[in-house]
Amino acid sequence: MGFGMLESHTRQDRAAYVELQDKNRLTRRISTEYHTMEIEKDFFNASAKFRLSMEDKRGSASPAVVVECTYVAHLHCVGCQITRELAERFTESELRLVVWPYFRQFVNDATSRMAIRPVVIPFSAASEHEG
Repeated sequence: MGFGMLESHTRQDRAAYVELQDKNRLTRRISTEYHTMEIEKDFFNASAKFRLSMEDKRGSASPAVVVECTYVAHLHCVGCQITRELAERFTESELRLVVWPYFRQFVNDATSRMAIRPVVIPFSAASEHEG
């Protein structure tokens, strides 16, 4: 297995963050996208895109904090035949278990470098929700 970050992006509106935090209106939203890419008989490639936003609970036009990143994985299967069904099933279920810890670490590190309270997201990818 080969694995790495393809791209990342962070953005902060410090004044909006401070105001929302002071008024206890700051909420966290996490979204994910998993895609199976190239599929061959003994390997496949997949991507995992993550987005964390810190925004107004009441629904503001733009988030106060955004952290986005995309990871790609290259997975080999020695001695077996990879089918589209197998690759897609892995991408939709198991890939999140592999990639989620890297996303957690990236978010924690990026937000701490923004000079705000570091954002700690759940240990489990099953907790992909707002809160």
